[in-house]
Amino acid sequence: MVSPTGLNTNSNVSVYNISDPEEDDLDNMSFVTTFLTPGIARAVSLFNGQAYVVDHANGMHVVNYRAFDIGGVPTASKEDALTALVDGISVTSGEITEGKRFVLQAHVQDDVQLRNVELFANGVRIVADGSFPFETAYRIPLNMVGETITFTGIARDTGGNSLDIGPLSFAVVGDIEPPVVQIDLPQDGDTVFRYDPPYIEVRRRKYLTFHPCGYRCR
Repeated sequence: MVSPTGLNTNSNVSVYNISDPEEDDLDNMSFVTTFLTPGIARAVSLFNGQAYVVDHANGMHVVNYRAFDIGGVPTASKEDALTALVDGISVTSGEITEGKRFVLQAHVQDDVQLRNVELFANGVRIVADGSFPFETAYRIPLNMVGETITFTGIARDTGGNSLDIGPLSFAVVGDIEPPVVQIDLPQDGDTVFRYDPPYIEVRRRKYLTFHPCGYRCR
């Protein structure tokens, strides 16, 4: 987190241990250390096991807040290490509709620190995510009806140890649900003037598309 080290002082980068899920109060979290920066630390982002600090007029600084993993202990996966979050529900098998958008999630942990997770669709890399949560949005291609799409992943820690996760497979089915048309304006019984445009929504649940449009009354 970015915080001032005292009254009338610059903001610096402080590290806290929040691995205990019971500790939800910052005052009770385990303080680790503070890294002083030459400027005013405005924001911090973690990527590939390092912290990138925006330090106001002093530019950006890279902080190695935790030593690289030299213990040789491999990354561990949790149960159902690879899941798909579809319409808010976590699924691990079954069918999925062409054009469907969902979130592919990796559930892994390490004894020191994870560096990144690469995610693949049918062997083709779709993302290399370098910060928690390890996930990406994905849309099923439209030309795969009747085929199977398989997702896999590789998790790496900062020591170079790696772990293969998955596979997660779905049978791709066609979209048979028609669009939904809803006229918001005008409502039944409303008075419409010549240049008042209506407001029409055309929605497709499977594709999550949204198309408002209007026209002028003649």
